Amino acid sequence: MKVSIYAEVFILSIMIFFFGCSSRQRIICLGDSLTSGYLVDDKTYPKYLSKKVNAPIENLGEIGERSYSLLAKIPSVLEMKPTHIILEIGANDFFLHTDVKEFKRNLMEIIDLITHENVKVALILFFNDEIANSLAYVERDVLLDYKKAFIDCSKHFCIPLVEDIWGSAFFNSKYKTDKYHPN
Repeated sequence: MKVSIYAEVFILSIMIFFFGCSSRQRIICLGDSLTSGYLVDDKTYPKYLSKKVNAPIENLGEIGERSYSLLAKIPSVLEMKPTHIILEIGANDFFLHTDVKEFKRNLMEIIDLITHENVKVALILFFNDEIANSLAYVERDVLLDYKKAFIDCSKHFCIPLVEDIWGSAFFNSKYKTDKYHPN
């Protein structure tokens, strides 16, 4: 799998988060098609990360996942007894016009449920500033409100926020399976 330098930075950030990973830990990635890997089978960031940290990582990302649907799944995910969760969510909420306040409430509740069980969480922002700047003015403002929601949640729960895993991959066809999915 070819990855951008930004993906390598992401990998290193997560490796620091998981310093001391062992096979006894259960690491789960949750999110939308950016996590599940739209049209790429085994070339997902969870699969790549698993190789880099030499530990099994379960990819429970789902195409079309939104914050409210993920929130409903969290109790069953917690029954799996994860030790770490990498959480990437929000793209579908944004594109399907979920109110930012509703998204933030859902995200806060998701993280609260996870951290209440003493599970470590890393939060991934689904876009970067380059993507935001490429959008029309109104969309950009809403997207920046989403970014604020991520930052607020990260600070509130004292969890890591990876703000730029995609880098310029969104604008480079060699990293994309379609118009929206860098994998």
